[in-house]
Amino acid sequence: PFMDQLMDSGIKSFKIEGRMKSAYYVATVVNAYRHRIDGTGSVPDLMAELNCASHRPYSSGFYFDELRRHKPDEGAYEQDCVFVGVVKSVSGVDCEVEVRNKLTAGSELEVLSPHTVGQVAHVENMYSDLGQPIAQETRAGTIVRLHTDTVLHPGDFLRIRTKVRTIMH
Repeated sequence: PFMDQLMDSGIKSFKIEGRMKSAYYVATVVNAYRHRIDGTGSVPDLMAELNCASHRPYSSGFYFDELRRHKPDEGAYEQDCVFVGVVKSVSGVDCEVEVRNKLTAGSELEVLSPHTVGQVAHVENMYSDLGQPIAQETRAGTIVRLHTDTVLHPGDFLRIRTKVRTIMH
């Protein structure tokens, strides 16, 4: 929410910590920051985007003299979405997806892409790599074919919105 103040103060470069993070995490965070810096997304929409990746509660840290009032986070990680697959190839509104978590025909997916923020794709039909209709796939690394109502791009990440909270000790 205070990116404008940081940029107005003369900061020209931001570092996003990506060591020991998944490609999904890095893509989510970089996409949100890129849109914020470019002025192509609203603060509430981009904060919702950041909440899609696993994270501890956010804080402004030492900025604005708020650290003294910051409540400890108790080690809880939160995320509002589960990463379900990555688009490998596309032909119109049909695509091949490498499954990462349970993917179900009829699902409403969110698309993580440098092309858009908050785009939704409905999985109308799902097929095995042999062309057989299937209702769901749970095996990570499996390639499935999807027919959606949205044009996707190779490299797009697909996720399902769901609130997840994990306590790490």
